[in-house]
Amino acid sequence: GFENGLKRNELLYLIYVRYVIIIPFWFVNVAAALFGCKIYNFLLSTFIATIPGALLLTTAGRGLANAFLTLDANEISAFTLFKQVLWSWDMLFCGCLLLFCLSLPLILKRYG
Repeated sequence: GFENGLKRNELLYLIYVRYVIIIPFWFVNVAAALFGCKIYNFLLSTFIATIPGALLLTTAGRGLANAFLTLDANEISAFTLFKQVLWSWDMLFCGCLLLFCLSLPLILKRYG
């Protein structure tokens, strides 16, 4: 369970559970406090797991907004919107950031 994972590798486990979508952040925060996690592991895991995800969502939203701004209202279709969003620098950055977010727990497990 949660306590066993924390005992094995506190920092890595906190990062991992923050990336698991079905576990809400508030639950991880409360459980970390109840199980006595070290404050620096809690803060570092929050920073590592939260900042890239927030940046990813913000950049994806900006890419979608930019696609709507560049298209004419008469031209908007699912295909043109998809093409405009997919082939933008924002989405390239999002793809790279998503790759980073997905590989971070694996890298930390291997070298952490």
